[in-house]
Amino acid sequence: MKNAFLRVGYTCASILAAGGLMMASAEQHDVATVNLSQPVMVGSTTLPGGHYTIVDEGNNLFLVRSDNGDQALVFGRKIEESKQAPKTELILKNDGEGLRLDQLVLEGETTGYEFKR
Repeated sequence: MKNAFLRVGYTCASILAAGGLMMASAEQHDVATVNLSQPVMVGSTTLPGGHYTIVDEGNNLFLVRSDNGDQALVFGRKIEESKQAPKTELILKNDGEGLRLDQLVLEGETTGYEFKR
């Protein structure tokens, strides 16, 4: 009986340790900081001009947030670049309704992200 309790205890400890590792690997990562001089459409949200941090939430989901609480969540589709980007670039596009977030290219990477509405 004592051995059965020990096995259950070891199993629970293993599950907790594995869960902790999975949570550690799913941490957020700051990707870029940008200053927007005017309002920009990010997904379906218009963000006012200001200082923003772009955070990789995992699974190609990005959070664009400002220091004063403005934020938008947007899904990015990976795109392949022909060569490594020399610097991180945020590409905005004027779609007739104003500027919108179009692409993000990361320094030293051969992949970037394209954002849809």
